[in-house]
Amino acid sequence: MKHSVAIVGTGALGTALAAALRGSGHVVSAWSRSGAAEGDGPEAFARRNTLAELAPSGASCDVLVLCVTDTAIEAVARRCAQEFASVPAVALHTSGCTPVGALDALAERGASTGLFHPLCAVGGPAVSGAHGRFAGAAFGVLGDGEALRVATELARELGGRPLVVEADQQARYHAAATLAAGGTVALAEVARALLCGALVTASNDDGEDASRASDDALFAVRGLVASAAHNLARTTPAAALTGPHVRGDLGTLEAHRRALAADDPAATEARRVAAALAPALLRLVAERLAAGAAGGAVDAANVDLRALARALGLRP
Repeated sequence: MKHSVAIVGTGALGTALAAALRGSGHVVSAWSRSGAAEGDGPEAFARRNTLAELAPSGASCDVLVLCVTDTAIEAVARRCAQEFASVPAVALHTSGCTPVGALDALAERGASTGLFHPLCAVGGPAVSGAHGRFAGAAFGVLGDGEALRVATELARELGGRPLVVEADQQARYHAAATLAAGGTVALAEVARALLCGALVTASNDDGEDASRASDDALFAVRGLVASAAHNLARTTPAAALTGPHVRGDLGTLEAHRRALAADDPAATEARRVAAALAPALLRLVAERLAAGAAGGAVDAANVDLRALARALGLRP
């Protein structure tokens, strides 16, 4: 079913959603709170008016999507409820951590309310194609009957996969999403800083060689992260894992431990991160070995989990 969708909020997410929904055949209008054009560019809206101008025509849309900052959702919902002659049948917001209750003012006027949260990084250059950057993404959805149905339908139409979130676990859901996205970037930065200290640089005073080392390290880390993501996109985390942990290479892990014992800031930070990741690494290796043993894989005989646990600084 195609909808008439009004999007309030013309930042990166609102702009990308409008382009993708329009590409999927929905009738889309976009509105900002201030009238300022917040996202001009290849995905810019054909129409970007103020929320005050939307109020008289609010009844013409059947789905309202609030793509505003977390702290503004409740106030914008209240204003829409006050100013619209009649509210849309469905009202959604796109904040992963904000309860659906922020839309209560619209619910009190009869709207079915819910969450429509794309689990993808939206900033950056435009992405071509009808579904834009949402193709292959997961969407967190929740809400009462009609809102949940529409949010699920829209996620699938954009080439995504809807994930129904437990209402009382929304903060946990969002913490996981933040860890997967921001945590990956932070981990890449820790690795980049550590790698910088291992690259050859000439000695001079202009800082050019230090900058080159940083650029080279970032280039290398980007490639590693991309290849790991490529593997993870095609198999389970346990099967995607590579490196000395999987091989049971205790000598290499001991060399890593000695290297991270250095007292420079990059090594200190990396040591703490490695310690935090150790339990998950051990669990993934155990899962991989269990699967390998069941399938007759040879690496199951090459890894001593107790010895690996000790090498990772864990109690066997």
